[in-house]
Amino acid sequence: MPLSLIPEIKAWAQQKKGGHTKHAEYLVERTRGEHLQPKVIADLGCGTMVVTRRIAGLLRDADVYGYDVQDHAAKRHDDPANLHYSVIEPFTFGQQEPKADIVNLGGVIHHVDQKDELRFLQDVHAGMTDGPDSRLFVHEHTLSAHPWRRRMETVCLRTVEFLINEAAEGMLTQYNFYTRERLLALLRNAEFEVLDHEDVGTRLVTLPSLNTNTVYWCRKK
Repeated sequence: MPLSLIPEIKAWAQQKKGGHTKHAEYLVERTRGEHLQPKVIADLGCGTMVVTRRIAGLLRDADVYGYDVQDHAAKRHDDPANLHYSVIEPFTFGQQEPKADIVNLGGVIHHVDQKDELRFLQDVHAGMTDGPDSRLFVHEHTLSAHPWRRRMETVCLRTVEFLINEAAEGMLTQYNFYTRERLLALLRNAEFEVLDHEDVGTRLVTLPSLNTNTVYWCRKK
Protein backbone atom coordinates (compact mmCIF):
# COMPACT_ATOMS: atom_id res chain seq x y z
CA MET A 1 0.00 0.00 0.00
CA PRO A 2 1.46 3.42 -0.92
CA LEU A 3 2.31 5.54 2.14
CA SER A 4 0.51 8.47 0.53
CA LEU A 5 -2.82 6.68 1.10
CA ILE A 6 -2.43 6.53 4.89
CA PRO A 7 -3.66 10.11 5.56
CA GLU A 8 -6.74 9.29 3.45
CA ILE A 9 -7.37 6.13 5.48
CA LYS A 10 -7.11 8.18 8.66
CA ALA A 11 -9.65 10.68 7.31
CA TRP A 12 -12.01 7.82 6.44
CA ALA A 13 -11.65 6.32 9.93
CA GLN A 14 -12.34 9.69 11.54
CA GLN A 15 -15.50 10.13 9.53
CA LYS A 16 -16.69 6.59 10.28
CA LYS A 17 -16.10 6.88 14.05
CA GLY A 18 -17.15 10.48 14.45
CA GLY A 19 -13.47 11.37 14.52
CA HIS A 20 -12.43 14.56 16.20
CA THR A 21 -16.04 15.65 16.69
CA LYS A 22 -15.78 13.83 20.03
CA HIS A 23 -13.13 16.34 21.02
CA ALA A 24 -15.43 19.22 20.10
CA GLU A 25 -18.33 17.72 22.01
CA TYR A 26 -16.16 17.23 25.10
CA LEU A 27 -15.06 20.88 25.00
CA VAL A 28 -18.65 22.08 24.62
CA GLU A 29 -19.79 19.82 27.46
CA ARG A 30 -17.16 21.35 29.76
CA THR A 31 -18.11 24.85 28.64
CA ARG A 32 -21.79 24.29 29.37
CA GLY A 33 -21.03 22.48 32.60
CA GLU A 34 -19.31 25.59 33.97
CA HIS A 35 -22.11 27.82 32.64
CA LEU A 36 -19.62 29.77 30.54
CA GLN A 37 -20.99 32.01 27.81
CA PRO A 38 -18.08 32.65 25.44
CA LYS A 39 -18.50 35.24 22.73
CA VAL A 40 -15.34 34.18 20.88
CA ILE A 41 -13.77 30.72 20.64
CA ALA A 42 -10.48 30.11 18.82
CA ASP A 43 -9.33 26.74 17.51
CA LEU A 44 -5.60 27.25 17.02
CA GLY A 45 -4.00 24.76 14.65
CA CYS A 46 -7.41 23.96 13.23
CA GLY A 47 -6.23 21.99 10.16
CA THR A 48 -9.24 21.10 8.04
CA MET A 49 -11.61 22.52 10.68
CA VAL A 50 -13.37 19.27 11.60
CA VAL A 51 -13.33 20.25 15.29
CA THR A 52 -13.87 23.94 14.60
CA ARG A 53 -16.92 23.32 12.46
CA ARG A 54 -18.49 21.06 15.10
CA ILE A 55 -17.91 23.62 17.87
CA ALA A 56 -19.52 26.32 15.71
CA GLY A 57 -22.52 24.08 15.11
CA LEU A 58 -23.00 23.37 18.81
CA LEU A 59 -22.39 26.91 20.10
CA ARG A 60 -24.29 29.09 17.66
CA ASP A 61 -24.17 32.15 19.93
CA ALA A 62 -20.36 32.27 19.80
CA ASP A 63 -18.12 33.37 16.94
CA VAL A 64 -15.75 30.48 16.32
CA TYR A 65 -12.40 31.19 14.63
CA GLY A 66 -10.16 28.56 13.08
CA TYR A 67 -6.50 29.60 12.83
CA ASP A 68 -3.66 27.72 11.18
CA VAL A 69 -0.20 28.51 9.83
CA GLN A 70 -0.93 26.56 6.63
CA ASP A 71 -3.82 26.86 4.23
CA HIS A 72 -5.65 23.54 4.31
CA ALA A 73 -8.47 24.85 2.10
CA ALA A 74 -10.72 24.23 5.07
CA LYS A 75 -13.51 26.71 4.31
CA ARG A 76 -16.73 25.30 2.80
CA HIS A 77 -19.63 27.07 1.11
CA ASP A 78 -22.13 25.60 3.58
CA ASP A 79 -20.29 26.67 6.74
CA PRO A 80 -22.41 28.36 9.44
CA ALA A 81 -22.30 32.14 9.68
CA ASN A 82 -20.52 32.04 13.05
CA LEU A 83 -17.53 30.11 11.65
CA HIS A 84 -14.43 32.01 10.50
CA TYR A 85 -11.07 30.85 9.11
CA SER A 86 -7.70 32.58 8.86
CA VAL A 87 -4.16 31.60 7.91
CA ILE A 88 -1.72 33.38 10.22
CA GLU A 89 2.04 33.56 10.71
CA PRO A 90 3.52 31.57 13.61
CA PHE A 91 3.47 33.34 16.98
CA THR A 92 0.99 36.01 15.85
CA PHE A 93 -2.14 34.65 17.51
CA GLY A 94 -1.70 37.20 20.29
CA GLN A 95 -2.09 39.99 17.72
CA GLN A 96 -5.41 38.73 16.35
CA GLU A 97 -8.73 40.41 17.03
CA PRO A 98 -11.10 39.76 18.60
CA LYS A 99 -9.48 38.18 21.63
CA ALA A 100 -10.70 34.68 22.47
CA ASP A 101 -12.64 33.72 25.58
CA ILE A 102 -11.83 30.05 24.97
CA VAL A 103 -8.86 28.64 23.05
CA ASN A 104 -8.73 25.05 21.87
CA LEU A 105 -5.36 23.33 21.35
CA GLY A 106 -6.18 19.83 20.18
CA GLY A 107 -2.99 17.88 19.55
CA VAL A 108 -1.08 21.03 18.64
CA ILE A 109 1.64 21.56 21.23
CA HIS A 110 3.57 18.43 20.26
CA HIS A 111 4.10 19.96 16.80
CA VAL A 112 5.93 22.96 18.33
CA ASP A 113 9.72 22.81 18.54
CA GLN A 114 10.86 22.45 22.14
CA LYS A 115 12.84 25.69 22.00
CA ASP A 116 9.63 27.55 21.05
CA GLU A 117 7.14 25.84 23.38
CA LEU A 118 7.03 28.57 26.04
CA ARG A 119 6.92 31.32 23.41
CA PHE A 120 4.01 29.53 21.74
CA LEU A 121 1.95 29.32 24.94
CA GLN A 122 2.78 32.91 25.84
CA ASP A 123 1.41 33.91 22.43
CA VAL A 124 -1.76 31.93 23.18
CA HIS A 125 -2.00 33.71 26.53
CA ALA A 126 -1.74 37.11 24.80
CA GLY A 127 -4.59 36.22 22.43
CA MET A 128 -7.08 35.54 25.21
CA THR A 129 -9.46 37.80 27.08
CA ASP A 130 -8.79 38.66 30.70
CA GLY A 131 -11.14 37.59 33.44
CA PRO A 132 -12.22 34.52 35.41
CA ASP A 133 -14.14 32.95 32.51
CA SER A 134 -11.22 32.69 30.07
CA ARG A 135 -10.31 29.06 29.35
CA LEU A 136 -7.60 27.12 27.55
CA PHE A 137 -8.45 23.55 26.53
CA VAL A 138 -5.47 21.32 25.73
CA HIS A 139 -5.65 17.73 24.47
CA GLU A 140 -2.29 15.96 24.22
CA HIS A 141 -0.62 12.57 24.19
CA THR A 142 0.90 11.81 27.59
CA LEU A 143 4.14 9.90 27.92
CA SER A 144 4.70 7.48 30.79
CA ALA A 145 6.83 8.50 33.76
CA HIS A 146 8.66 5.17 33.39
CA PRO A 147 11.80 5.76 31.24
CA TRP A 148 11.70 2.54 29.18
CA ARG A 149 7.99 2.73 28.49
CA ARG A 150 8.36 6.41 27.64
CA ARG A 151 10.98 5.61 24.99
CA MET A 152 8.76 2.96 23.43
CA GLU A 153 5.75 5.32 23.42
CA THR A 154 7.82 8.08 21.82
CA VAL A 155 8.96 5.83 18.97
CA CYS A 156 5.40 4.63 18.35
CA LEU A 157 3.93 8.14 18.44
CA ARG A 158 6.53 9.56 16.06
CA THR A 159 5.95 6.70 13.64
CA VAL A 160 2.17 7.11 13.69
CA GLU A 161 2.37 10.91 13.37
CA PHE A 162 4.74 10.53 10.41
CA LEU A 163 2.52 8.02 8.64
CA ILE A 164 -0.78 9.85 9.08
CA ASN A 165 0.46 13.40 8.58
CA GLU A 166 3.59 13.49 6.45
CA ALA A 167 4.14 10.16 4.74
CA ALA A 168 3.78 11.70 1.29
CA GLU A 169 6.29 14.49 1.95
CA GLY A 170 8.83 13.00 4.32
CA MET A 171 9.56 13.63 7.96
CA LEU A 172 9.47 17.41 8.24
CA THR A 173 8.77 17.86 11.93
CA GLN A 174 10.58 16.95 15.13
CA TYR A 175 7.68 15.87 17.32
CA ASN A 176 7.83 17.02 20.92
CA PHE A 177 5.83 14.78 23.26
CA TYR A 178 5.31 15.37 26.97
CA THR A 179 5.00 13.64 30.29
CA ARG A 180 2.15 15.01 32.38
CA GLU A 181 4.58 16.69 34.79
CA ARG A 182 6.47 18.52 32.04
CA LEU A 183 3.32 19.83 30.34
CA LEU A 184 1.82 20.94 33.66
CA ALA A 185 5.01 22.84 34.45
CA LEU A 186 5.04 24.42 30.98
CA LEU A 187 1.43 25.61 31.28
CA ARG A 188 2.15 27.15 34.68
CA ASN A 189 5.30 28.85 33.39
CA ALA A 190 3.15 30.41 30.65
CA GLU A 191 0.88 31.91 33.34
CA PHE A 192 -2.01 29.46 33.07
CA GLU A 193 -3.77 28.08 36.12
CA VAL A 194 -4.51 24.39 35.53
CA LEU A 195 -8.01 23.89 36.91
CA ASP A 196 -8.29 20.22 36.01
CA HIS A 197 -6.61 17.49 34.00
CA GLU A 198 -8.11 14.15 33.08
CA ASP A 199 -6.92 11.04 31.29
CA VAL A 200 -9.41 10.25 28.54
CA GLY A 201 -7.83 7.07 27.16
CA THR A 202 -8.79 6.75 23.50
CA ARG A 203 -12.23 8.35 23.83
CA LEU A 204 -11.20 11.47 21.91
CA VAL A 205 -8.89 9.89 19.33
CA THR A 206 -9.54 7.86 16.20
CA LEU A 207 -6.70 5.34 16.16
CA PRO A 208 -5.61 2.90 18.92
CA SER A 209 -2.93 4.36 21.16
CA LEU A 210 -0.22 2.78 23.30
CA ASN A 211 0.04 5.86 25.49
CA THR A 212 -2.69 7.65 27.36
CA ASN A 213 -4.28 10.91 26.22
CA THR A 214 -4.93 13.77 28.62
CA VAL A 215 -7.04 16.91 28.54
CA TYR A 216 -6.05 20.01 30.52
CA TRP A 217 -8.63 22.65 31.42
CA CYS A 218 -6.88 25.92 32.25
CA ARG A 219 -7.60 29.54 33.06
CA LYS A 220 -5.53 32.55 32.09
CA LYS A 221 -3.93 34.15 35.15
